Amino acid sequence: MSRHLRVLVAAVAALGLLAGCGSSNSESASESSNTSAVRTVATVQGEVAVPTAPKRVVVLNYALAGYAFHLGLPVTAVTALASDQDGEPAAAWADQAKKDGTQMLRWNAQAFNIEQITALKPDLIIAGGWGLPFKLATDGYANLSKIAPTVLVDKALTDWREQFQFLADKALGKPELYQDAVKAYEAKVAETKAKITLPELPVSYVSISGGAANPKAYVAIESTGIPKELSAVGLTPATVFAGSGFKPYTAGGDTFNVPDEDLSRVLDQKTVFVTGFNADNITLDQLKARPAWASLPAFQSGGAHLLPYWVNRADYDRSLDTLDEIAKIFPKK
Repeated sequence: MSRHLRVLVAAVAALGLLAGCGSSNSESASESSNTSAVRTVATVQGEVAVPTAPKRVVVLNYALAGYAFHLGLPVTAVTALASDQDGEPAAAWADQAKKDGTQMLRWNAQAFNIEQITALKPDLIIAGGWGLPFKLATDGYANLSKIAPTVLVDKALTDWREQFQFLADKALGKPELYQDAVKAYEAKVAETKAKITLPELPVSYVSISGGAANPKAYVAIESTGIPKELSAVGLTPATVFAGSGFKPYTAGGDTFNVPDEDLSRVLDQKTVFVTGFNADNITLDQLKARPAWASLPAFQSGGAHLLPYWVNRADYDRSLDTLDEIAKIFPKK
């Protein structure tokens, strides 16, 4: 169980126990019925018969694992955050993963290991979501679906709300847990907004790939991802993409590449948030050592701020953590 919803889920579970205080025969029959019951779920791969009470769930996208734990699923295994790594559980669901004996799976960028997944004997596979995991799950869907019912989360679901709601409501029939999560998040947004002093607006966001040796800037499109998410606390995003002439780094992507010679044209805001790309691989000092970055208004005025890489494409738990990061950077004056 994720730490962020532990109290809420406990309350839901308590209500379930109270409601189940009927006869033991009735309870036993209900359990038997639930174990064998399925629900039909519409996915990007067509309709899938999903067990309502799965016993062994394999999640083939680290970014989707938190939702599975929030929904009380028994997670047998989760792929690591990055390919060709052993990986470790995220802090938000590490305790529940330890309790469940959840394995971390290595994977490579070419294909999921079908033999490895088969050996886990799952009765439900959850896959898809953002980025490469969606492609690998789509490419391997025919084989995955022979192992167990496989629910693909559409890559078109681009934020935590859409992904969480799909899994909670459509796939598993637990809409109340999603609704509880939204209420908790909205309360955290209001709390954060009340306790920060806003910087100079508007703001922009840039991720750095290549590290200090060869930094490449990928600027977040203002209508997507973290710019959209943090606008709720008053961090108005700058219009950096619309009308710029740039194209997303990939079709439907949420960032666009800006070469050094165009940085001053795009990142002319006095507040800029910087992150690494899939790793904390850069510092502000390393960027400031490069003339193209040192000349930017945010770097000259002290308005450049470093955020953890995981704020990009954040799941529910990391979105809550992102609010904490913002509160630390801009405490109330």
